Amino acid sequence: MHPPRGRLWRLFPDLFPLPLRKTPKPALRLFTSKSPRLTALARSSARPQLPFLASRRAPPSNRLLSTEQKANIRYGIRVGIYWTVMGWTVVFGGMICYWFLRQDWLDRLYPSPTDWRFLVKWYWRDAKHELETDGHGRGMLDWSKIGSYYRNVVGLLEDYKFIVHRPSDLLLQDEIWDTSLPFADDAELHTPPPMFTPEELKRGETMWKSRIGYDITMKSEPWIRGYFEAMMGMAKGAEMREGYMTYTEDRQTYAPQHIRSDENPYPVPLPPLSGKQCPDITDCWRAFEDPVFHYKRILTTKGFNDEQRMEAGLAYASFLDHKQQYAEAKNMYQWSFKLALRNLPSNIPDEAVVNISSGIIKPQAPLVTPNVVACSSAYARHLASTERIREALEVYISVLRARRDAEPAPRNRQYPPSGADLSLKNIDSIIQWIISLPTSPDFPPPPPSGNEALERKRSEECEDAALSLYVAEILFAKMNRRREGLAWTRDATEIAQKRMHDKLLDKKGVKSCEKCVHEGLKNWKSMLGQLANEQKAASNSLRGPSLDDKPKLEPKSESWFWRGLHSVTGSSEDQVLLAEQDWVQEERDVAKRLAQFEEDLLNARLNAVISANSSWFVV
Repeated sequence: MHPPRGRLWRLFPDLFPLPLRKTPKPALRLFTSKSPRLTALARSSARPQLPFLASRRAPPSNRLLSTEQKANIRYGIRVGIYWTVMGWTVVFGGMICYWFLRQDWLDRLYPSPTDWRFLVKWYWRDAKHELETDGHGRGMLDWSKIGSYYRNVVGLLEDYKFIVHRPSDLLLQDEIWDTSLPFADDAELHTPPPMFTPEELKRGETMWKSRIGYDITMKSEPWIRGYFEAMMGMAKGAEMREGYMTYTEDRQTYAPQHIRSDENPYPVPLPPLSGKQCPDITDCWRAFEDPVFHYKRILTTKGFNDEQRMEAGLAYASFLDHKQQYAEAKNMYQWSFKLALRNLPSNIPDEAVVNISSGIIKPQAPLVTPNVVACSSAYARHLASTERIREALEVYISVLRARRDAEPAPRNRQYPPSGADLSLKNIDSIIQWIISLPTSPDFPPPPPSGNEALERKRSEECEDAALSLYVAEILFAKMNRRREGLAWTRDATEIAQKRMHDKLLDKKGVKSCEKCVHEGLKNWKSMLGQLANEQKAASNSLRGPSLDDKPKLEPKSESWFWRGLHSVTGSSEDQVLLAEQDWVQEERDVAKRLAQFEEDLLNARLNAVISANSSWFVV
């Protein structure tokens, strides 16, 4: 209600405005605010509180959480749980997608037979990737890992029950189907396979059913070819890791020099960074079976073609040479020769092509096949390891003559067929890979049988250079024909280094050329070092001995056959050779060239490791 309006207000209404009416405040809701009446502190203390009239219950405390705060906390917890679950789901889903993409990438790099199961393909791809990438660019192959992968492949193909409880459909053989094998009468083939792992000893049986191979004639050609490659890789891994032991605690493989035993009471300590002690032999078991066991199973398997059996026979003979069992090795070489000559035309006798007893290829042979050349080259290495130097030289020269007299291959066969062109640095390659994701890659077609006529190819020139290095070592170190040996070494090194820069070569060819160049430069330097030392000694003899002259040890270098290159000097030809030029200066030049080549190899290896680890898609 407004106050009464006086005369002044009527005369000057602008000077005396009416006061604003006070609007009553709305009453607060008790369930949304903290009313003072809800607390004990807000009680009116005007009235006295008598003890006998006071309530015995505790006074109500302050409210710590309101209804809105509780709702906010519940909402925050729900949101946190939701996004945590979603985040980890995305992470695990990305990891699974990455793993499947990596397997598809590896499957296109290293295709496998289509009738293999996924687990078999998985081990196959891991073994091939470790082998083909040269240890992921490190230049050191982990044969323990490669052999284990191939062992799992062979075990799964032969008997599934140890992993997925699926029995094998392969046929066991009671007797050897090929009685022409040199070890066909071996009684050990009919004994049970060895058991040495804790799982096999606990189970009472091994994963190998017999020492004799299976009958796989009912399988497809890609299945047989992949099975053969896996068995050869397993045998190679057992050969490279012969004597290695697996420790029971960490399941790691250790070299024999790191195992403590009665024969080795003071083992070589492990690297300090590993933080491990040398294991005791009582806590270990053999990492792999005997390589002889695997090679005999391959050779007794029914279903491999002659070329595959010849390759296994040559590998087995080379292992026997390594074990210095030369008589058994010679028998295997003779058996491999018979396999190589089995598919010759009927109008060509075996004696017109090669002499099996000596391994020499006839100069006027009507037909020389790659299988015959492979057998002769392997037999020449056997002769050189048994110190039959002159015979080995004749075989090497006959092989070189046969390779150089062969007809040149057509242009489309000068280089091996290239595999899948997959590169993470090429956008077109990545797009092509993404487009081809719904399809499965095909297994490569079978290679040539090796029974066709030999052809001269550019991609195989480094093999000729390697044979020339063998001949050069024999001429220089064993035959005292040092001028010819030095000339052969120069030519072979130059040919290999020229072919190494061929852009059409595959990785295997480039690696072969690099090895040939490296060995050629080392042999060349060793030969020049020996000539330089002799030249210095001849010049000192002309001046007469002095007090400052000290006897120098002749430097030794590891060659492919012998410990070092040594020869006996003193002939007139040697004196003329020493006086021809300054061998000391040439040795310095070749030493610089070798050091530069080794530095380039090391840089290339480091770049390969860095690029492999820095890629966004590590395969």
